[in-house]
Amino acid sequence: ATLDGSDWVYGPRQIVLEPSDEGWDARRVGSVSVVKGAFNYAGTTYDYLMAYQGNNIGAERNFQIGLAFAENPEGPWIKYGENPFIAYDPIIYGSQFGAGQPSLVSYDQAGQVRLFYTFADEAMTMSRLMELDLSDMDDIKGFGAYLTISVQGLEDRDLGVAAMMNNAGFAYDPVTSMLYAVRDRNPLASTPPNVAEQLQVVRAPLNILYEFEPNMPQWEILARRIGESETAVDDLLGWQRIYSGAFVTDAYGHLLAGDGLEIVFSSSAVATSPTDETYRYTPAVHILEIGR
Repeated sequence: ATLDGSDWVYGPRQIVLEPSDEGWDARRVGSVSVVKGAFNYAGTTYDYLMAYQGNNIGAERNFQIGLAFAENPEGPWIKYGENPFIAYDPIIYGSQFGAGQPSLVSYDQAGQVRLFYTFADEAMTMSRLMELDLSDMDDIKGFGAYLTISVQGLEDRDLGVAAMMNNAGFAYDPVTSMLYAVRDRNPLASTPPNVAEQLQVVRAPLNILYEFEPNMPQWEILARRIGESETAVDDLLGWQRIYSGAFVTDAYGHLLAGDGLEIVFSSSAVATSPTDETYRYTPAVHILEIGR
């Protein structure tokens, strides 16, 4: 889009990734994360890697994570194989959310990446991390081993229960070696749409990924709650659903220089009755700057 005065003028719509004709992602694909690097797949070295969630049922369940590659962000995007990269088996774990909401951060501005994602089965919800070398997709390193992301220092809306880390966007500051996260603040709304009503922004030294008790660092809260009041305009009330945050970064998932953090997130109105579906046409995208 280009800015014409106070109005954005958009170009033609372009679909970069669609569900497959059949298979694990035949119903829906979304919640993508893209990072720049160098990734060799099927004899071609691609500059961009995409991680996305998909499923083959008409419900927000049983998600799995796939990968795709492109030479330009606009595509065309080439999916990796016919199977999910990170699989979820509802027979073993129950028909729940599954594995999804990926967030990619580059290690080396080449083929090494951190792949953060949400895992939720019948027993628990958490964020996990795979540290991967995808320089050569015929010789993947790090696949299968994952770390569970610490929740130490996080605060959910219900302070009486342990916080959960899910639906989080991650970014890295190479100057300070700090890891940043913007996460949905739980519990999710009990009425449609059943998403978060607030976000929380946190940071921690990178070794929060590797240190365990008693030396584990804690997340430092930078913004305890980003909610309805942050999306109010003049005398109009703000949006009641605030969810799915991400950071504005460079192409490698690294924070930009400066004293502020730019956060992008989704918003939505709410259903006014059990039969009201007008909220489905209200989602918007916001950008907010906070200090760091």
